[in-house]
Amino acid sequence: HSGGSPEALAKLTADKSVYNLDEFAQALFFFRDRTRAPPHNLYTSNILLERAGIALNWPSLGNFAPWLFKDPALETERGQVTSPLQLRFYDPAYTVEWRYDRQGNRYQRFQAGSQQIDESGQTIWADAILVQFLSAHVQDAIGRLQMKTVGHGEAKIFQDGKVINGLW
Repeated sequence: HSGGSPEALAKLTADKSVYNLDEFAQALFFFRDRTRAPPHNLYTSNILLERAGIALNWPSLGNFAPWLFKDPALETERGQVTSPLQLRFYDPAYTVEWRYDRQGNRYQRFQAGSQQIDESGQTIWADAILVQFLSAHVQDAIGRLQMKTVGHGEAKIFQDGKVINGLW
C-alpha cells in the first residue's frame, strides 16, 4: 500500500501478524507506470515482493496451488448473459465492465470502454466476479472513503453466465 488513513496505519502498526509493505517506507519494492494518472499508477510485482520478504526477514511460506472452487459448468448449464456487468465510479475513466464469454465460460475485463490487458499484453479474464454492496462516506477533507466492511450486506456473484444473489 501507499500510505493510508491514520486509523488504518495505526492498525497496521499494532497488528504484528500482518506483513506491512508501505511505499513511503519501502519505495524500492514499488514502481510507477508513468503512462497512467496518479495515484492509480503504483504497482509491485512478484519479484519485488519476494525481494521485500527477504529484505524484511519475512518467513518463506512456500509454493501455493490454486484452489478449485467448483468444477467448470457444462455449456448447457451456462446462462445467456446479453449485457455486461458495469461498475461505475465517480469518474468515467474508472468505470469497470465485465463481459461474459459463454463459450470460454469466463468474464473479460474492460476499463473506460477499452479492453484491459496485463503487463505482458494478456487479456484479463475472471471465472467469477463478486460484487459487495457496502455503505461508505467521505471521512476527511482529502476525500478518503470509510467503508463498512464488518457486519453484513447484499452481494451478487456473477458466475457461469448467471447471477447469484447473496449476503456477505
